[in-house]
Amino acid sequence: MKEEVLQYIWKHRLYKEPLVTTDGDSVEIINPGMHNQSAGPDFFNATVRIDRLTWVGNVELHVKSSDWMRHNHDADGRYDNVILHVVAEADEAILRKNGERIPTVVLRISDKASKIAQDIASSPADIKCSQYWKTEFISDIRLRFSALLFERMKRRADVLLQNIKNLNTTWDEMLYILICRTMGGNVNQQPFETLAQRVPLDIIGKKADEEYKIEALLYGAAGMLDDGDDDYVERLRLFYKSASATFDIKRMNGTEWRYSKMRPPSFPTIRISQISQLLFRRLRMFTHIIDCCDIEDIKKMFDVEVSDYWLTHYKFGKESKARNKEIGTEMQNALIINAVAPVVFAYGVQTNDNRKKEWAIEILETVPAEINNITKSWAELGIDVRDASESQALIELRKNYCDKSNCLRCPICHKIMKY
Repeated sequence: MKEEVLQYIWKHRLYKEPLVTTDGDSVEIINPGMHNQSAGPDFFNATVRIDRLTWVGNVELHVKSSDWMRHNHDADGRYDNVILHVVAEADEAILRKNGERIPTVVLRISDKASKIAQDIASSPADIKCSQYWKTEFISDIRLRFSALLFERMKRRADVLLQNIKNLNTTWDEMLYILICRTMGGNVNQQPFETLAQRVPLDIIGKKADEEYKIEALLYGAAGMLDDGDDDYVERLRLFYKSASATFDIKRMNGTEWRYSKMRPPSFPTIRISQISQLLFRRLRMFTHIIDCCDIEDIKKMFDVEVSDYWLTHYKFGKESKARNKEIGTEMQNALIINAVAPVVFAYGVQTNDNRKKEWAIEILETVPAEINNITKSWAELGIDVRDASESQALIELRKNYCDKSNCLRCPICHKIMKY
């Protein structure tokens, strides 16, 4: 048994009673104490009654009592005031520096609880507790949606604020980077982020008087202008050659972009044209979004088409049947979930504006739930999600609990262990 499982069993009183020390004294746990996540004893300020005498202090847990020596607690003064040593196996008496024996209790754990803990810990399933799943757990998870969503939004906000600091950039620039990342999807996310950093908004703003100039900057920096020999490609090349020399734009390698197993409307060439149209219509979107109180107005901002050239092309120099190539509803929703809402929430964190944080949550509540492998795995257990706020909560539960084996931090695990 792992020590963290023993700590969990102690914290939630999942052991058999009565408890008795290895010296035969009766033990009553009045308060198991506060779980310490830092250095020092495992639980602070516990209250226990040993042989009718009440003690208040710290509790240390080990799989074997000899682990006390193995962990060098005998040489660490922080452990001298431990009032109770809790173990799964007592293989050695533990003494204080003055020679006194530290009261030791062997937790008696039911075979069922021990088996469940080991089964969950060793499960190869994506959701490790799925083999013990019960339909009544669904209501428990729903009650946790708000807390899980806030965890996810706060963690993403912390990353955004750190990135703004590290890059010494603006909110407009960060939103632009997030939009580009999202437009890249799972396959081209990193190249799009690199592209946004190679061609920042300040450079685009100096050449944003015509649509083709923005495309020239982005396609040129993306390393995509080597293909094709038609008039439009040549026009972009000429402009990019001049602009890149002026602004010292570092060109990407065209081989960084992925096209395989993608639908043509999602090709990076098409996405770059759509981003160009977004920037041409409203170069700095952050102020508009942060002051906006209408989600439909935000959605309209992403309602753009490609430029005329791309109506009949998917790649440079290869003409195709004419068709509209607007940013689809699914991508618009992805932009709201992964760019708009996180930026609004992070701005609320920075400015200590709870209304902005609430607005970010409200934005997610107006967007349909994401359909991906994670939400599908929860749906198989009977959890249907109604909007993006709920799908984001379940993504947090999966990524930050299930995938990281943080089962013992999950309230569902506690329910299972009690069944």
